Amino acid sequence: MDEYIPGYEQLPAKAKSEKLLKFLNEELKLRKINPIRIFSMADAQRAQKVKVETCLGAFKKMIPDLSIEFLNEVPSALNKSMDSFITKSEFEKAFSAAG
Repeated sequence: MDEYIPGYEQLPAKAKSEKLLKFLNEELKLRKINPIRIFSMADAQRAQKVKVETCLGAFKKMIPDLSIEFLNEVPSALNKSMDSFITKSEFEKAFSAAG
């Protein structure tokens, strides 16, 4: 993780979450990807909620150079597990807060 966020491993949990979401948001901006596109890609059924794991698959497709290690840290940054669901509004809030 230190390759993406210097000093990440030494940070307290809350700071890790904030830095990870900020990094991810900056990557999306750099690549000109609107975060809601990630959610929409994952929400094929248009249910307004998807499994976190499904969202991570969409992230991997849009930003293929993110490592599995990095993506595995995202659920805890969102206060979720891989099997839990995230709503569209939760997703939007997480990324507006990170920006």
